[in-house]
This record gives sequence, structure tokens and C-alpha cells, in this order.
Amino acid sequence: MTPAEPRKIRSAAVFRDHDMPIAVMRMHNHGQAALHSHDFHELVLITGGAGQHITAGGAYPLKIGDVFLIRGSTRHGYAETDNLDLVNILFNPRQARLPLAELDLGSVPGYHALFKIEPRLRQTGRDGLRLGLTAAQLELAAAIVGDLEAELQARRPGGRFMACGHLMRLIGFLSRCYSALQERRATPVLGISRALSHIEQHYAEPLTVAQLARVAGMSESTFMRRFRDAVGRAPVDTLVHTRIARACERLRHDDDLKLAAIADACGFADASYFSRLFRRVMGCTPRAYRALAAAPLR
Repeated sequence: MTPAEPRKIRSAAVFRDHDMPIAVMRMHNHGQAALHSHDFHELVLITGGAGQHITAGGAYPLKIGDVFLIRGSTRHGYAETDNLDLVNILFNPRQARLPLAELDLGSVPGYHALFKIEPRLRQTGRDGLRLGLTAAQLELAAAIVGDLEAELQARRPGGRFMACGHLMRLIGFLSRCYSALQERRATPVLGISRALSHIEQHYAEPLTVAQLARVAGMSESTFMRRFRDAVGRAPVDTLVHTRIARACERLRHDDDLKLAAIADACGFADASYFSRLFRRVMGCTPRAYRALAAAPLR
């Protein structure tokens, strides 16, 4: 007999208001939960009790102060719960249009670790350094969640803008907490996170794998292997995608800037090379992308 597919929770069952793709769910005395997935992200804060978090890679103990992100496609569940209390912050990043990539959060190593590397490790059956908040940090995080929850309940004009602001406050705060945790404990995740932050800050410079390996504190061979495992692509490919993402921002917002100037500002040797890579990554030329971004919505 073929085992049943794990249940998938859909956005429509969670986000009652389609104009507000953010929700807060408080779970008191959470029981056991079989493996399931979602089509949205779930940021989990453990506020009481204990239990086991189940993923494809096994079961991991939970304690008060633990924080982790579950990406929508990741199958997970809970077992051996004992008065487990948690807060789920549910959000769809595309619908919420969180401008994280366009801000400087990428310069915080903890952001890459908590919201990119750790979720990928769990998705591929591995677990890294779980963020554990101190009592004081958990109190501050709970206060931000309270502000978010109050905004969601008020349903006032401008509520989506304010709710996204509170969610970004929480993401920024937790990212800084993770950075502080890693500074006290040298881990491979820390090294890769630092390399990602270095790419975000210095993408326009002629970076090499050797430079990034030194930032990560690893040999080049170890760095290449761990980076691909953690990020899903090679360091050079990640650098190219980062440069293209920054070029997209300029194409959307700097209408008068010539392509050659954008190429130079984003670290490409010349406009022709930039155009070739842009088409490879985005599926269209920079000019076509700019025209599409400038077209009025219908």
C-alpha cells in the first residue's frame, strides 16, 4: 500500500484577507503533528515547554527561545510535545513584497544564516546551529510580534504597510541575534554567512574565490564544498546572481542611467558581457527588462 502524501496547507486556509499575506497564530499546548508542508513561509518562536521538531533529516529537540524558519516546501512536524507553546508568524514573501533584497539586511551574516542557509539545510535533511534567544531577547521579539498582531487585528487603512514594517523589524532583530550567537561559536554556517554578506557589500568589486574563502576562514576546497551545500550554487554563480539582482534594481529605478554605467556599477567588465549574463539569468535583455518594468499595469 502506497503511503499517503504529507498534507499541504494552502494560503487560502490561513490568510483570510487576500490583501494581507501575513498572519500570527499562537499555539498553546501544541500537540503532535504529522509531517506537512505549506505554500507560504512559517517563522516559529518557541515560547514554552518542549518537544521534538521533525524534518526529513530526523528529529531535533525544542526548548524555550528556539527560533527557526520553515520554507513552504519543507516537510516538518512535531512529536513528544510537553506543554509546547509556540508562535507562528506566517507570511508569503512575494505577496507581502518585503523589500529585504533592496535594503542592507544582506550585510548582516545572521540574516543569511537564519533565513537562507538554515532552512536549506533542514530542507535537505540536515540541521545547523539553531538560534536560541535569551530571556531578554525573547521578550523583545515577543513585543514586536505583539505590535504585528495588534496591527493585523486593527484592520485600519495602511495596515499592510504597517504589518510589513513590523515583520521586517522582527526579521532584522532576529538576524542580529543570530549574528551575535555565531560570533561566540565559530561554525561553518558562520563562515558561509560572512562570505554571503561580503558578496552583498562588495559585489561591484573583482571578488575571487580565494578572497571569499579567507573571509569564511576556510581553505578554498572546503569553502567551495560547504558553500555549494549551504547555498545551492557555486560562489561565482552567487556573485553573478547578486550583481544581476542589483542591476535589476537600477534598471527599475534609474530610468536615465545608461546600460554601460549600470554594468560598471554592478561589477561587470563591459556592457556586452553584462547583457549576455543578464539574458542567461533573467531570460531577456536589460533593455527589455527595463521596458517591461516601466510599462503601466493594466
